[in-house]
Amino acid sequence: MITRVRLLLNLLAFVALSALSGCASVLELDDALAVTPYRIDPNGRIVVEASINSRGPYDFVLDTGSSISAIFGEVSDSLSLGNVPDKKVIVHGAVASGLFPLLDVAQAEVAGAIWSEPRFVRLPGVTDANVGIDGILGLDFLQRFAVGFVAGDRIVRLYRPETVARRAYRGWVSIPFKPRKIGENGAALLFIHVTIDGYEVPAVFDLGAGLNMINWAGAGTLGIKKERLRLDQVLSGALQGDLRICLLYTSDAADDR
Repeated sequence: MITRVRLLLNLLAFVALSALSGCASVLELDDALAVTPYRIDPNGRIVVEASINSRGPYDFVLDTGSSISAIFGEVSDSLSLGNVPDKKVIVHGAVASGLFPLLDVAQAEVAGAIWSEPRFVRLPGVTDANVGIDGILGLDFLQRFAVGFVAGDRIVRLYRPETVARRAYRGWVSIPFKPRKIGENGAALLFIHVTIDGYEVPAVFDLGAGLNMINWAGAGTLGIKKERLRLDQVLSGALQGDLRICLLYTSDAADDR
C-alpha cells in the first residue's frame, strides 16, 4: 500500500512555533528577541549557530523531537565542560536510548538570546547523523520562546511567547499539540494527530527528523506487511546504533516519501 501524509504545520500552539513564509509582516523585527539565519543540513534538519559559555559559534540542530538539549563529545571536550556530579539523564532517540551525563554549562546564546544555567547532556557524537553538527537545541530551549521561521529568507526569529499569544492570526491554520511523557524520567514530547488513508495516527512533531517515519505498529494498521518490503536503508540516530528501514513512496512522485 502506498500512502501520503498531508501535514499543514503553520502554527505550533503550545510552544508557539510559527512558519512565516509569505507572512513575515505579521511579526515585526522590532518585537523579536533575536534574529539569526539558519541552514538546512544534508539530513534535512534546521541548523542555527549558538555559543556556549561565550565561545563559538557552534552548529546546533533545532529539534522538537528532543526533550533535552545536547552537546556532542568533541565540542564538550574542547570547551573543557565538566559533568554535574552524580547526575545522569535517560535520553530516548529514534534508534536507541541511553543514560548520559549532565554537563555543567553556565550559559548558551543564540543571536543574543541568552539561556542561563541550561541543561545539556553530553552525547557521544560518533554516528553518521551527527556529522557537521555540534549539538542539539531541544524542547527545553524552544519552549522558552515563540520561534518564527521565515522559509524564503532562511531566518529564525525568537520572540517572547506572550508577544505571539496576544496576536490574531486570521486565516492561519492552527494545529493543537499534546505533550506526552516518554519513559520514567518525566520527559515529554509534542504529539499531533495525522490522517493517513483514513486512519488517524498519533505522531511526534520532530523538527530534527530528516524524513517522515512510521513504525511497524502504525504500518500494520494501514495494512502494510513487513515481509513484503525490502529493508534496504540504514537510519543513523543521534545516539549510538543504526536501524534498518524501508522507504514508502507515494504514487505521485518518487521524491515524495
